[in-house]
Parts: sequence; structure tokens; C-alpha cells
Amino acid sequence: MVVGAAGAAAGGVRVQAVLDSARAKPRFPGGAAGAVGLFTATLDGAILRYTFTFSKLSGQAMAAQIHTGSPRGNGPIAQPLCVPCLAPEAGVVPLVP
Repeated sequence: MVVGAAGAAAGGVRVQAVLDSARAKPRFPGGAAGAVGLFTATLDGAILRYTFTFSKLSGQAMAAQIHTGSPRGNGPIAQPLCVPCLAPEAGVVPLVP
């Protein structure tokens, strides 16, 4: 995953992440080689508005979450987004510290 942030703008902080199965942690045996997606979000105070798309999965998207952690591995789930997920997916969630 590649993440970028576009600083504080009118309406909050914008974030974008390019999703790439080659960078998924942990790697899943027989995983969807070539799966890709794009996640965009705006954080305004404690409200996260997001959209994401994905394609080339080996099956249905079962869930999506935002994890804490480093690029080397997943940390704990910080915020669930959808269960199951459809592309395109969009939502608004309050973030709780």
C-alpha cells in the first residue's frame, strides 16, 4: 500500500492509499495476484468520509478495516469499514480514540 496525505484543507485532511496485493501483509497462500484498489478519505475532526474501489480479487471482499501498524505488518484494527464489501464502497464513520 502507498499512502499520501494532502495536509489540512477546507473540509479536513485528505488521505489517499493505493492498494496493491503485492504489498499485503501477511501474504496469503494462493492470494489474488494482481489485486488492486484505491482508497480515498477525508478526516474532518473525528468524522472519516471514505470511498474505495478494488478489482481482480480471487473472491468476494469479506471485510475492510483500517489497521494501525507499520508497512511491514498489520497492527490491531483501528476502524472497521465494511462487512462484506462491494466495489465501489463508500461510507462515513465516527472515529473514537
